[in-house]
Amino acid sequence: MPSNDCRAAWTMSERAMIRYGHDGLRRADTHMTELAALLRRHRIPLTIVVYPWPQQLRWFDRNSIQIRHWREWADREGADFKELFTTFFAETTAPGVEAAIERDFIRGDVHWTPEGHRRVADAIGPYLDRLAP
Repeated sequence: MPSNDCRAAWTMSERAMIRYGHDGLRRADTHMTELAALLRRHRIPLTIVVYPWPQQLRWFDRNSIQIRHWREWADREGADFKELFTTFFAETTAPGVEAAIERDFIRGDVHWTPEGHRRVADAIGPYLDRLAP
């Protein structure tokens, strides 16, 4: 397993979670909680969006700890929550997982290609349109 896959495995492997996930998730939670408090003080709404990395698509990690953790966090902090795992997994069926990863993600990276950005925009655009004044 390449090193990027090892780090990405924190969502599925207890060993990887201990090595890569616990501290990072704790830090992210702390910083996001501070951000949520700041935004509440200024009456600015917060929406958190989670999406799968290519490895999670490859490993069929549909119920990721990311979804569970950040959904609970959003409930606790009064933030909106959107998950894009469903969106990305829905697009893996016809072309196959590897073809979908090639189409939606920059090779060897967790960031999106232009097509991946279009997929995200299509998924959350209607939600953002409803927020516009």
